[in-house]
Amino acid sequence: DVLGSRGLGDVYKEGDKGEFTDYLLKDGKNNISTVTDKDTKGSKKAVLLYEKLGEKTIDGEKYSLMRVRLLTGRHHQIRVQFSHHGYPLYGDIKYNSDFRNRRDVSPALFAYHLSFKNPVGADRITVEAEPESEIFRL
Repeated sequence: DVLGSRGLGDVYKEGDKGEFTDYLLKDGKNNISTVTDKDTKGSKKAVLLYEKLGEKTIDGEKYSLMRVRLLTGRHHQIRVQFSHHGYPLYGDIKYNSDFRNRRDVSPALFAYHLSFKNPVGADRITVEAEPESEIFRL
């Protein structure tokens, strides 16, 4: 089911799971990325899958805890795509205007599972950890 995304990418959603497919353009000078048209010179395809795990209210605002699987690895990919699709991250001073002038917060991101090919062997290296911050508790 394609929900649309302002003509710049696709959003596929089924219940509380979905996929964002967009094209991102990195601005290294200003350390930001933006969603742009796929024909824009220098833009790169960015794809992620997401699953909503639950919701909580913080300072009167409702936020969702999401599990995200990156299918590509682009500059600020999760932050840019979620913000573009109307779901900016809590604490993100670059991509969430509610936090733009604050310096006492960080984006609510946590890599709980990383897995990659061992560069000197045939096996995979996997690291898992649980977030300690209260922000990630439902």
